[in-house]
Amino acid sequence: MAPSASRALVHWKPVNNRLLLARLRHTHGKISVIVAYAPTNMAPDEEKDEFFSQISSLMNDISRHDIVWIIGDLNATTGLNRTSFESALGPHGSGTCKNNGLRLLEFCSNFRLRTERSFFQHKLIHSMTWFSNDGHTRKELDHILTSRRWHTSTHCRVYRSAELGNSDHRLLAMTVCLRLQRNSTNKAELLSLITRLARNSLGACGAMGSPSGSHHPRAPFGRASGEVGFRETLSAVEAKRKARLEGNLTEWRRLNDERNKLLCKDKQKWLDNLAEEAETAAHRGDQGSLYRTLNL
Repeated sequence: MAPSASRALVHWKPVNNRLLLARLRHTHGKISVIVAYAPTNMAPDEEKDEFFSQISSLMNDISRHDIVWIIGDLNATTGLNRTSFESALGPHGSGTCKNNGLRLLEFCSNFRLRTERSFFQHKLIHSMTWFSNDGHTRKELDHILTSRRWHTSTHCRVYRSAELGNSDHRLLAMTVCLRLQRNSTNKAELLSLITRLARNSLGACGAMGSPSGSHHPRAPFGRASGEVGFRETLSAVEAKRKARLEGNLTEWRRLNDERNKLLCKDKQKWLDNLAEEAETAAHRGDQGSLYRTLNL
């Protein structure tokens, strides 16, 4: 992910081995991006039904105010016939519409989406996203679906020169008139969580007679937070409150800056612990723990 995109990231959630949801902030609101890998056209109907049921459920959970992008290998060719799908399929479709293609177009119609590349006319080599090893067969299997209501794209095409490693797919890229915005931390919410965590931890330590704080219960931050102490942050919060009550503005400002730095430091510690837990679970092959850690 590009640095500008990572700074704009609000949250992300791995749904299963075929779907991932990420939400980013832009200057006018939020973008919900779904990364999808659909079953092939030869897959059983039950597997296809399950995939489209899961992605439909995901779409229903997305705020109606969000711009929606669905990107990935959808294993579907849309064909050229736009009858009943004029809003979902542009005049420059490709291939022959089979079962997967029909499912994709129906999904787009149901959720007011459109297959972005089909609305831009390009040479065939700039439209095909998959090339077979036989050197002749080529299809448009990868797609970018976008909201028709919040339409922001100005261009969409395949770039053959982009290196994607040892892959038979080509890069499909879209240009949009949109600027991402840094996702600022909600300091008030973060401070509230840290304060509750620290007080719970200190109370548990006193009750158990453990000055090290190693036995305190899990707190609102989740599984990894038990290993992160926030005593210093809580002390800074209390000192800042006293300075405000005493009317010492200079000291209050100094302590406010110190508190903000400690909040960022504590948040980074918490994220580092989450990353370590996720990595450990991945190495163990413990998919349940990995999913719970990433789904906090």
